[in-house]
Amino acid sequence: MGKRFSRREFLGTAVIATAGCATGKRVAPATAPRAAPAPSGRATIRVGVIGCGARGTVLLQDLLQRQRNAAGVHVAGVCDVYAPRLERAKAMARAAFAYRDWQELVDLEDIDAIVIATPNHWHAPMTVAALETGKDVYCETPMARTVPEALAVRDCARRTGRVCQIGATEVAAGRWEVVRSLIGGEVVGPVRWIHANPAPKRLLLAESEPMPDTLDWAAFTGNGPPIAFDPDRYLHWRRYWDYSGGAALDSFYPVFAALLEATGPELPERVSAAGGVAVPDARETPDMFMTTIEYPHGKTIVSATSVARRRGPIAVIRGEHADVEVHRRKVVVTPEEAYKDDLREQYGWDRPVVFGAPASRDLLTDWLARIRDRTQCLCDAELGHHAMLACGMGVEAYRQRTSLSWDRDKKRMVPAPPRVARAQAG
Repeated sequence: MGKRFSRREFLGTAVIATAGCATGKRVAPATAPRAAPAPSGRATIRVGVIGCGARGTVLLQDLLQRQRNAAGVHVAGVCDVYAPRLERAKAMARAAFAYRDWQELVDLEDIDAIVIATPNHWHAPMTVAALETGKDVYCETPMARTVPEALAVRDCARRTGRVCQIGATEVAAGRWEVVRSLIGGEVVGPVRWIHANPAPKRLLLAESEPMPDTLDWAAFTGNGPPIAFDPDRYLHWRRYWDYSGGAALDSFYPVFAALLEATGPELPERVSAAGGVAVPDARETPDMFMTTIEYPHGKTIVSATSVARRRGPIAVIRGEHADVEVHRRKVVVTPEEAYKDDLREQYGWDRPVVFGAPASRDLLTDWLARIRDRTQCLCDAELGHHAMLACGMGVEAYRQRTSLSWDRDKKRMVPAPPRVARAQAG
């Protein structure tokens, strides 16, 4: 049986893991082990699904369709702390194994890979436990609830060599292929400023209000502060800091992952945040949130979301030569006035140019393929932790009501130093 992880044990080791975050590179270091072999050379990948709510059910149905199509996938086990969801998933999958304790599923030798679609506070502990037992992992976004947890996942993925896909579907969207090609050449020029405009996440509730006899409350809360049974904390867990990072992790994370993949991941130099609650309720996390992430080579990301956000581009990337508007189905390039002649001469552009977005790739398909060929997946733990640094530092800046910097020597968040005023000419 594999090592059993409590969430408290995991949180204790997560702080140490920050020591591995020394550079802004996505690639694993030269000392990382080669990718671990595929599961026993088996033609069929045996998958266990932890978390069978709204998103987990979508992933489960996808896997079952592949199973019916003889695509080399078999759903062997399911897990959920809420009895009605567990019974429904077990019936859907006709799974041999069904548990309310996720560690029992992770410990099974009859499982090759794990899909995690739980509330945020369990993402990192479950991912680390699964990787440590030799399983490949697909984890929904965000990859963790805090920065130290994300770094622990990243380090564990490096150490074990397992495939770890973070489910940031925005990274696989076809529009970002266009963005990468534009930024990779000389069209845009050095990226200076980015405005990200992610849509608020649509929240889906349980089918019925859970009761103490249908919900394993201790398994849901984990090793957080002891709290009496409260259905609202389960139904609306994104409202509470114990289980979520709020809008910064729900809405920002997938877009930040795509932006950093396209423009180059770096370690943040300074992060600040602001926000509040627009719709009064029992929430602790803000439903209006804005953050600014400054990077050392001149790139700054400004992002905002609220319950009122409904339309507009997903992101606007401002380079020295041109601006790039990223929409759902198109990418628009607008040359800067000073570079219109150059872009006209090289590309024939002197006005906005519209590119249609090619078809998107599928992260689950990519994950299963990478399990077989042991190559880098689209949103691996390296890219995932860079997105988490940006989002997670924003959450901490908001909660601490201060700006934060990343201490490259101590490998942790620290209060940002005062800005040095520039001397004025004359």
